[in-house]
Amino acid sequence: MLLYNTGNEVRRTVAEMIKTYVEMINPKFKIEVRGEQWPTYLTSYKNGYLPAFIIGWHADYPDPHNFIQTYYHSAGTYGYAQGENFKKFVSTPTPELGGKSCDELIEIAANEVDPEIRQKIYEDVQRFAIDHVLGIALYEGMGFSVRRSWVKGWFHNPMRSGEDYYYLWKEE
Repeated sequence: MLLYNTGNEVRRTVAEMIKTYVEMINPKFKIEVRGEQWPTYLTSYKNGYLPAFIIGWHADYPDPHNFIQTYYHSAGTYGYAQGENFKKFVSTPTPELGGKSCDELIEIAANEVDPEIRQKIYEDVQRFAIDHVLGIALYEGMGFSVRRSWVKGWFHNPMRSGEDYYYLWKEE
């Protein structure tokens, strides 16, 4: 079963695309796509009832750790909801990661002060996540902002969705 939160047409479309293409790859696979109200969806997610889920994340701060920890650490916001097998897998040392676990590497990267070493560690974690399909990045939302020419002070801020009116002023 693949759930999406009702009212989110992008997630519904993505869920239906996943169903279509997975079933095309192997007709023995059957995926039921079902929408649920946000509170029910969130409860199911938090309790680890969703075998697969579509959810998003906006950066809290501009650092790779904000996404790596969230998705791939066993205690991450989304990592913990992926069940006991996921937690065991990412917390078990593996030769692929130099005898460390994915969790350990993420923790080491968080404390590393050398940006080059840190980047290499995060690249290793990303490669591990891709090789073992710890998650699939589906899409990145595109936004746009429209305003009159006399509105000044607007700037793109990838850390915030929507408008931040604090910085705007009118200048004719």
